[in-house]
Amino acid sequence: MKSTALMMFCLLKSIAGVAIYVTCIFTFTSMACTDFSYQLSNYQVGRITTSITWLEVSSICKSSGGQLVSFNTADESAALLDFLTKNCPSGLYVIGLSRKSGLRRDISANWIWETGEAYQGEIPWNIQVLSDPNEPNAVRSGVRINIEDGKFRDCNVHGDLKTWYRTYGYICEKHVSPNSTYFQTTQQLIGCRHHDSIGTMSAQCFRCALKCFKDDECLAFKYDDGGGCQVKSDLMENAHYYTRLWV
Repeated sequence: MKSTALMMFCLLKSIAGVAIYVTCIFTFTSMACTDFSYQLSNYQVGRITTSITWLEVSSICKSSGGQLVSFNTADESAALLDFLTKNCPSGLYVIGLSRKSGLRRDISANWIWETGEAYQGEIPWNIQVLSDPNEPNAVRSGVRINIEDGKFRDCNVHGDLKTWYRTYGYICEKHVSPNSTYFQTTQQLIGCRHHDSIGTMSAQCFRCALKCFKDDECLAFKYDDGGGCQVKSDLMENAHYYTRLWV
């Protein structure tokens, strides 16, 4: 029988910048449905037990030094889905795929992973029963995965995941190396710091670094507001600017 010990994470909210209240969700700590590792990533599965939005769940993952999971390769997707179906309760789980408001929902490339990459190929929407994606193009939308069949469902990022969308949980992803200089925080800063600097990095640079970690050919990366995320298989060009990864 699975243990049901839980760890509680809370998120402060404010109303009109004055009244403050707390929203809490729970993550499993001592049952099989948690702490799965694949290649250089570790995945933490949490349960949603109270009203919370897709954006708030994303913030909770970032506050713990990670991000909502991104399926950057078919192998990663298959490995994680296999783990979830064997160890976790059935249902919908929040993942790190979203679409900005104003973009067409029927174009796969408009859906972006938390690593900053556009979805490659056709998104496996649940179209047989509920015709997802069904949130209006004008609405910013996030994604959940049904672990029973691997199909995706969209949702308004400001909507109540528990009541409106009947979402069971969420999946955070972290880099597994405790010695990595660049995976300590997602504090908002401008640009990336060089590898010989000690300190925090921006959320955008964090996602670019994670993209590089998942690419076997990547030895370095850079991020800037103009060019976005670029990964390199060598360290020759602009060596002072491209940042080598520490593992």
